Amino acid sequence: FFEQYSDKAKEILNMILDKYAVYGLRKDDDINTLLKLPPISEQGNIIEIAKEFGGIENLRKALDELQLLLFAA
Repeated sequence: FFEQYSDKAKEILNMILDKYAVYGLRKDDDINTLLKLPPISEQGNIIEIAKEFGGIENLRKALDELQLLLFAA
């Protein structure tokens, strides 16, 4: 899963995983709220973060896939 992303995108995904580890994972987690939490928010605003994934739709797809993989585990 991670190999398809740039180093910066992988770093952001790892930060998101850390948040899930601390606070838990819910299917209704909002992408906007999640990306506003430090240290993720320190990587830029949602537009800047989305650029690391090739756009907002690809960012949403990556987060959906990440959640799917976590729920399947």
